Amino acid sequence: MARWAARVKRVALLLGLIWAGTFGLQPTAGAAAPAAGLPQALGVQGGVAWPAAPEAAALLAADLAALPVPYYSQRDQRWGCSQLGTCGCNLNGCTTESFTTMADAGCYPTSQAMIFAYYAGGSFLDPGAYNECLRANQGYTAFPAACSSGACGALDDPPAGCRPAGLQYLGPSLDKAVLDEDLHNGHPAIAVVGVGVPGRLPHAVVVVGKRGGNYVVNDPFYGAAPHSRSEVSPGEIYGFHRWTGPLPGSVAAALPQAGALPQQPAAPPQGIPRPFAGDQAVSASAPSAAPRAAYAGDPTVPDGTTLPAGRAFAKAWTVINRGEAAWPVGTRLEHVSGAPLGEREAVPVPAARPGQAATLVVPMRTPKSPGAVRSDWRLVAPDGTPFGPTLYVEITVTPRVSRFQNNWSMFEQACRHGG
Repeated sequence: MARWAARVKRVALLLGLIWAGTFGLQPTAGAAAPAAGLPQALGVQGGVAWPAAPEAAALLAADLAALPVPYYSQRDQRWGCSQLGTCGCNLNGCTTESFTTMADAGCYPTSQAMIFAYYAGGSFLDPGAYNECLRANQGYTAFPAACSSGACGALDDPPAGCRPAGLQYLGPSLDKAVLDEDLHNGHPAIAVVGVGVPGRLPHAVVVVGKRGGNYVVNDPFYGAAPHSRSEVSPGEIYGFHRWTGPLPGSVAAALPQAGALPQQPAAPPQGIPRPFAGDQAVSASAPSAAPRAAYAGDPTVPDGTTLPAGRAFAKAWTVINRGEAAWPVGTRLEHVSGAPLGEREAVPVPAARPGQAATLVVPMRTPKSPGAVRSDWRLVAPDGTPFGPTLYVEITVTPRVSRFQNNWSMFEQACRHGG
């Protein structure tokens, strides 16, 4: 019961994010009936949709080529375990840390880093450097709904020193026609998705184009390219944050009308929930994805190593989490067949989030008899289900050499001196 109560408490805490960080903007004067066919954004109160500019409404059904926005993952090993701002809550999967990390909650600053790299012509500050810049320049704000300790909400309009020169933040919008117009003119946007979807929190993605009625996105929560989530439907986008600035040369050359923006962008009827914790399930009843793993290397004792009998050694494998969720607490590496070389039959496995590598170490000892030996091990979920490839160690055991060695040269010298 205590465990269930703790889980419910955490869910309630995280769901508070949905209503945090609002902007308090009001509809423009004279806003009336919604434009026909405008997709409804999840979470719009009372089913209110806001009107599109006439010249932009026609774009809603058109495909828009993806803009060349560089991709970053919030879970990149170079910065994934870095502290997000000064957020002190332990909501992360980096077992050696006790604070919120970029990997868990850095979707918004990572999306901002992608936008800035685009306007800078391909590179600017990577998410790790951008996080450090925001920390050094008061670019984070308190976020009580997510964490009562520290500042972990990246500012929508960050300090000038942390973004390219000439780039301007235009504010939020809920109008998909405005989003289409911006994309048509070469301007990507940061969209908030996941609002109102059971088991998910507000999450930030970069909208770069449109295909078949869906929006093409760079999703920072998926690590390796091509990342899993490449499109979202219009209904998934609650609202978006707009930027404008000088376009990259190649984009400007392909868009004669580049830079044209609606004169009166539609204002949202309410604030956009601040994205925080990535595309992360928090519902106690939501089904979890099956764990997956892939072999990546042998840091110690590669196959074919020769060792003497009775020798203690540490065998290590590098394994990557290839699943859609972190390995559950209680996952272990277990001996399944072959020689029982391990000092224990099973060892606990360090936490690894999707795309993250883990080093699995097993203390072992060679047998007393010489010969070729193999020992097989497998990852096992808490419920006893094995997953991932069979990890094995193959060694050749040689007879143990006695530590006592007669020093015949000294013996012969003593005999000569004695004679």
